[in-house]
Amino acid sequence: HDYLISENAFRHVLGLRYGGKQKVVALKEAIEAQLPHVQVATVAMSIEAALSSRKIHLTQYDLVVLATGSPSVELMVNERLHRLEQ
Repeated sequence: HDYLISENAFRHVLGLRYGGKQKVVALKEAIEAQLPHVQVATVAMSIEAALSSRKIHLTQYDLVVLATGSPSVELMVNERLHRLEQ
């Protein structure tokens, strides 16, 4: 739900090249441009909302990249992922 703008681009890996785009869309485009055989799925909402509303199911993915910048959110998702292994 966050956009890449000049005020936050300096601390983002994508920089201003993708300025004005939703961060999730910009990151998808950047990954797919560099790795053309990779398919990236995006959901433009918080991971907490996406999980609780069942917009995403963690079992559908080979790789989950957590780039929230929130250690507590990343720990929560990591815990859910580890529970899937059991």
